[in-house]
Amino acid sequence: MNTNSNYIFRGFSLIAMAVLAFAMDAEVRMPAFFSDNMVLQRDTDVRLWGEAKPNTTVRITAGWNLQDYRTNSGKDGKWSISIPTTHAGGPYTLTVSDGTPLTFNNVMLGEVWLCSGQSNMEMPMKGFKNQPVMVLIWQCLGAVTLTSGCSQ
Repeated sequence: MNTNSNYIFRGFSLIAMAVLAFAMDAEVRMPAFFSDNMVLQRDTDVRLWGEAKPNTTVRITAGWNLQDYRTNSGKDGKWSISIPTTHAGGPYTLTVSDGTPLTFNNVMLGEVWLCSGQSNMEMPMKGFKNQPVMVLIWQCLGAVTLTSGCSQ
């Protein structure tokens, strides 16, 4: 590659990166845990937040009640809003837009439990050797007849 071609290639690359950076900046962004297949807590107000173009209107459309909600991004582009959820159900869509839509599919409303920090959380559902947790639960519920490991 000669010197002139090299300068043209570098110039084109810089312009392309600038255009891509501008285009990427134009889309609304949210933390990664807001995604397809997520579960939001039912029968409450859920908080949504993210970044968009500075000083612009962010529109949220909730598929479970087909309502539009609006908030404004600040001069730093950050925005936040709380929207109501309904009874358990789904799948729904959730669309967030500042002009370019970001749509989350297969959104469910239900119970959200956050579990952490307990040493017994490492126990598998089948239990440890000689500690058949699921067997005991199933026997109490009368859901199955078991022939190994426990007497009824």
